[in-house]
Amino acid sequence: MNLSDETKVNCMQTRAIKSVKINFVDNIGRRLVGYIDSVSGKRSSKHAVVVIPGYAETKRDYLSTAYYLACNGFLVFRFDCPNQLGESDGQVLYFKPSDVEIGLNAAIDHIELSCAVNKIGVIASSLSGRMVFKSAYYDKRIAYIIALTSIVDLRKTLFTLYKEDLVAEYKKGSRWGALDILGFEVKDDFINEVISKKYEDLNTTIDDVKKLRIPIAFIAAGNDAWVDCDDVKKVFNKAGHKGSKLIKMDSAMHQIQENPRLAQKVVIQMVSLCSEYSGGVLKDGESVKIPPISDIVKENRKEITDLKSYFTFTKKEEKDFWADYLSKFYVVMKSKDYQDLLSLILQLLGELKSGDKILDAGCGNGHFGAWLLCNIKDYVTQGKYDITVNYTGVDFAEKAINDAKEMHLNLIKQFDTKNTVKNKLRLHYVVADLEENLNFTENYFDKICCSLVISYLTDFEKALRSLYSVLRPKGKIVVTSLKPYSDLSMIYKNYLDQETNLQEIMEGRKLLSSAGKIRHKEKKGYYHFFDECELERLLIKVGFKNIKCCRSFGNQANVAVAEK
Repeated sequence: MNLSDETKVNCMQTRAIKSVKINFVDNIGRRLVGYIDSVSGKRSSKHAVVVIPGYAETKRDYLSTAYYLACNGFLVFRFDCPNQLGESDGQVLYFKPSDVEIGLNAAIDHIELSCAVNKIGVIASSLSGRMVFKSAYYDKRIAYIIALTSIVDLRKTLFTLYKEDLVAEYKKGSRWGALDILGFEVKDDFINEVISKKYEDLNTTIDDVKKLRIPIAFIAAGNDAWVDCDDVKKVFNKAGHKGSKLIKMDSAMHQIQENPRLAQKVVIQMVSLCSEYSGGVLKDGESVKIPPISDIVKENRKEITDLKSYFTFTKKEEKDFWADYLSKFYVVMKSKDYQDLLSLILQLLGELKSGDKILDAGCGNGHFGAWLLCNIKDYVTQGKYDITVNYTGVDFAEKAINDAKEMHLNLIKQFDTKNTVKNKLRLHYVVADLEENLNFTENYFDKICCSLVISYLTDFEKALRSLYSVLRPKGKIVVTSLKPYSDLSMIYKNYLDQETNLQEIMEGRKLLSSAGKIRHKEKKGYYHFFDECELERLLIKVGFKNIKCCRSFGNQANVAVAEK
């Protein structure tokens, strides 16, 4: 079945939902941290649901899901797995599949003892879903499973990620010490346990699911880069309970939150499924209640503050991180999705005019400048018209500035053998922090590009005010940001599907790893990705006008153009 658009919803405000922070211990003595979410903080309910984050996710990622469930009568327990991101004990370096099983068992023990509930539903996402299929066979307290974009063939997913059969290589004797999995070093004991505990492929997943006598709802994404929907269907066909369901979201990606409207439909569907499988929290004909958005926003802010106090990054660590990240970022220039973004930025800034002064604010290692140079080359070498352009690249990482300068000079040498273009360019590079006052004359620049930068600043409003001051009246600025819960998996897969050699594949892996680290900091509240409305409100607050927003970069980046 496809995701239903017909599920009834009730938008009336409900009683306030309260989140109570809980510390508990697993069977090997590790401290785990979670939240119990319920209406007015009550712990008495026959209907409980445990929500397990996917790999490299935290309990905060499922706050909205928990509040939807809570306001419809469920007692919800969401927690951070051991050896994962978040506040529970352990490091990702030592993560193994059994950590999910042990954490889930400890969470259910805690609910059973403190809340007197012994039949519990489980919502598990991505990699965690695979582990829950095995856990549910041994733990009879699990009454049903909602498997959200669950990985069903781990070996195939790892191959899609890295174009290398890690399971086969391990069986042949390869040992890496640690593997980089989506930005985090994980000891290759992970692969050993995947094999020894039979998590490795589609057949082992089918074997686990066939043993279960509880309903499973498989929610599959049609545009999932890591999971093949046909494989999910094969697992579903072997499910041992007739109440199991397969729900396909045709337009969704692995990270369903990247599409907020669709994500809301999915959450509402999950509430309905939990009600059906638990014996009817919702009465016949009763609609799903929508939780007060103010409750979600308030709790989200509180949990971000908690995470910020738990993890810290110095200014030097931040500079070192970006210097390392940008050193790998050049490979993205070969991605058509990224090229589309650069082309759109140039288009929105308007036709190049002789004498234009262009600021590349947060230029990194010079990709927008390189794209600009290629367009200038086309104008001049084809004799379309005479044009002189002043380009200034600004970044706080000195290494990035040096790399940008070197890239641009090398590019000019390649296509400007007769010095036709060189004399038309005025290239300047400045090491500066956008959050400080820029040392440029007010009303100086005609065009400003600030792409994929503001999300990583501490005071993005101050930075935009600084850019506003140096833009001339009626000048244009283009600001871009990855959207909240952006999913770069398809962009990465599209890149790997191109004719790439081994070196480019290796560089692509490094870039994906660095992107994982960025998501890690976003989850801890250090970075903020903007939706279209947030971006527009921010630009208006600073003083810009005539703002228009659109999407690019594989639909994963919000792009805003504005005038002074």
